[in-house]
Amino acid sequence: MELGADRILTSGGMQTANEGANLLKDLVEIAKDRIIIMPGSGVNHSNIQSLLDIMKAKEFHCSAKSLVNRKMSYHNPNINMGGEESIPEFEYYEADSQKIRKIVSILKAEDH
Repeated sequence: MELGADRILTSGGMQTANEGANLLKDLVEIAKDRIIIMPGSGVNHSNIQSLLDIMKAKEFHCSAKSLVNRKMSYHNPNINMGGEESIPEFEYYEADSQKIRKIVSILKAEDH
């Protein structure tokens, strides 16, 4: 707050916001309305309601993506992008409007 920041994006010191939920809850309570604590990392349409119930955060950094197939005509199954098996050469992540709508719907319902 002394540095003039408006918000802090954090997973609560853990790999995901789910795992850091207890610290995130405490941070939101301590921050009150002086600075926004924005839980992030692994927040999505399927867990945002439970995170919201636990920590009462006003903003979230969400993942609303889906893996889609590339429109390539030739697929060589023997090669991975960048030589890493974890990166699919024939698929990529894209914003998923249905997931975004679900997240927005959950958050808007909470505003009432």
